[in-house]
Amino acid sequence: MSDSMAIALTQYAMHLGAMPEATMTEALQLQTTEAQHMHWQGTVLQCAFITPYCAAESFNQRLLALLDGLLAKMPASPQEQIVYLVLPEFSGPDNPQLNALLQQLMRRYPRLLQSELCRIFPYGAAGCLMALNAAAGLLAQKRQAQVWLISVDSQCHADVFAAYQAQQAAYLLSEGALALCLTAADSGLALTFSATDVLSRTAENNQDLATAGLFCQVTQRLAGSAEQLKHICLPDCGNDNSSAHWLEHMQRLHGTINAETAYSLPSYQTGELGACGGLYRLLCLLQGAQKGRLHGLTLQYEQSAKGYRSVALYNPVVTTHD
Repeated sequence: MSDSMAIALTQYAMHLGAMPEATMTEALQLQTTEAQHMHWQGTVLQCAFITPYCAAESFNQRLLALLDGLLAKMPASPQEQIVYLVLPEFSGPDNPQLNALLQQLMRRYPRLLQSELCRIFPYGAAGCLMALNAAAGLLAQKRQAQVWLISVDSQCHADVFAAYQAQQAAYLLSEGALALCLTAADSGLALTFSATDVLSRTAENNQDLATAGLFCQVTQRLAGSAEQLKHICLPDCGNDNSSAHWLEHMQRLHGTINAETAYSLPSYQTGELGACGGLYRLLCLLQGAQKGRLHGLTLQYEQSAKGYRSVALYNPVVTTHD
């Protein structure tokens, strides 16, 4: 995309367990969400779910219910619009659970994914930056277009509870659905670099070579320039196992960060949102840029629960009027 074009947020909607009544993120950023406590097989889970866990409810049913709640809150309808749908990480190119979800979704909302330009990104939080990169390319070609990024995910199912129990964890599990409407504009965020990689299942010592490679790409891109990272947005929510994937490779950004580099970890307030987390963090950055609170080169890093990793570099663009 052209360096002169920025991506602007025109409207958004949120339906999150961590903030059921909030309409602006500022209120959430000022305080830590108060956790609910759920008893599961002798373990107390910290959570912020919209409705209680029901073992008889399928994961797909819960995702559809969350989308119902989101679409009811949206300021404008995405029907027959360009929609990029960011979903939880579904393994395999022809996953039956993913296919069933899409069939159920299209039966319930037959006009939601009707445009031939609609796309699906079933890659967890990393899918957010994949979708953003695709949207940036489309907006650069069609300056009058708008693209809806919509994401839905839930940590309210037994597999997540079992992993939480095994880790003896203390972070907050949450769920929800988000929608951002993006357009090309003269001010906002200019996407200057984006890359994605997949963690090898055969990596020795469980090293996250995908994250290491992405951070090295960022360093190489900035090598020889005077640019330094002024802001880094990371997906940490207090889950030590998850944060270890990027924390052990932060030294690969050596030369691109300094004492003035700021770090943001928005998911400490929302809890773990899965695929929705990437979109929520992008929302925070877009709002920060449009309100003049974000300055200088910004990095956003995202990872899925199993293997997808994505990174993006932004420059806030502000149009001044004489």
